[in-house]
Amino acid sequence: GTLNAKCKLRLFDTEKEPRLILYRDPSYWCPYCAKLSMQLEEKRIPYKIEMVPMRSYGIKSQDFLNKVPGGFLPAIELDGNVYTESLDIMVMVDDTFNGPEHRRTLPPRGTPEFEEARQLLGLERQLFRSWCDFVFRGSLGSKRAFERDLHVVEKELERGGKDKPFFMGQSDPGIVDMQYFSHLERIFASVAYWKGECIRGDYKKYPNINAFFDALEKRPSYALTRSDFYTTITDIPPQYGNGVFDRMAPKQHSYEKAISGAEWTLPMNPDALEVKLQPGWEEFEPNAHIEALFRLVNNFSAVAKFASRPAGEGVGRWGTFRPDRSALADPEAKPAKGQALSDVEAALSIVAHILADKLEIKAEHAVTLDEIISDAKRRATTASCLIYLRDRIGVPRDMSYPAARALRCTLGWTVEHLQKKKI
Repeated sequence: GTLNAKCKLRLFDTEKEPRLILYRDPSYWCPYCAKLSMQLEEKRIPYKIEMVPMRSYGIKSQDFLNKVPGGFLPAIELDGNVYTESLDIMVMVDDTFNGPEHRRTLPPRGTPEFEEARQLLGLERQLFRSWCDFVFRGSLGSKRAFERDLHVVEKELERGGKDKPFFMGQSDPGIVDMQYFSHLERIFASVAYWKGECIRGDYKKYPNINAFFDALEKRPSYALTRSDFYTTITDIPPQYGNGVFDRMAPKQHSYEKAISGAEWTLPMNPDALEVKLQPGWEEFEPNAHIEALFRLVNNFSAVAKFASRPAGEGVGRWGTFRPDRSALADPEAKPAKGQALSDVEAALSIVAHILADKLEIKAEHAVTLDEIISDAKRRATTASCLIYLRDRIGVPRDMSYPAARALRCTLGWTVEHLQKKKI
């Protein structure tokens, strides 16, 4: 199938039945699923995909639990045998699928390069621990320890120069690179949001880390799992806990507001801080409104029902008094029916028209919306439904970041209009 977050079959150049089944979360919010997915893509290994929710977002099926009693993700089924633990799987996959058609992603055992790879994998775990201490506990000296480890990583990436930006001076990513990227993504977003520190985009302080991501962003295997800051900071708490805000940091409040959607309205600000904090999406921007429009209208009925949940039943029940569950996940919520659903459909039709008009607000958009939804109570209910949808647009699950921003901003404008007192 075509490479995208919803793809369930990857055959590459073969028509044979894949030997391997990958069990992963539907949203690529599991960092370990992302690492393994990238390896399978880079090695061009045919595989099937079965979607299994992370425990923070839903209930796993009994069929999956029968195969994987602990419910761990990722898991693979290879020739009928089930395996867990992402790094162990990646090493086994590298050994099992090799030869000219499947390039190696780990150096041969017993070589100096293999020992170097082991040391770099240890450094990744060290960086992970110091990040957790800094962001989620904020203990004394944690920032200094985190920055020390991050600068060691920066130094390790220096070897290859511009032509070979990956670890160990390589021109293509290997298992070491795959172990780093998904947690570095979380580091970029969380340190900006909770600590007011910019790493991604700071080419002066971290030129090699940024060059590493510049190179990754050119690879389809990374585009498959690439997320945005908003999705990441809403995904982190049920997995790792809430971060500790550094309210004394000069830029923390402005970064927090930007990432949380302070400028989600129309007209879109091309120089928004949110955009500057996460560079590298420029190639997606010209067609962002088209992508957002396609994602909306291609599944319009389901999107409208999802958005109507605040007017239905069970919203918030899943995460109540459960910090291990995502506050934005509502697997038990039921959509609205009747007038409330019709109003949501009408509002989303206006959203679609605005996207089709290249995000240009026209008088007819407001007039039509006012004619269809004139009652104050109905307008308030519809606005709450659009907010519910806006805050749950996920990257890469639903669309790319520029498309998500276009849709969030269009929904934001529509909410603002609905909340205005109709004259």
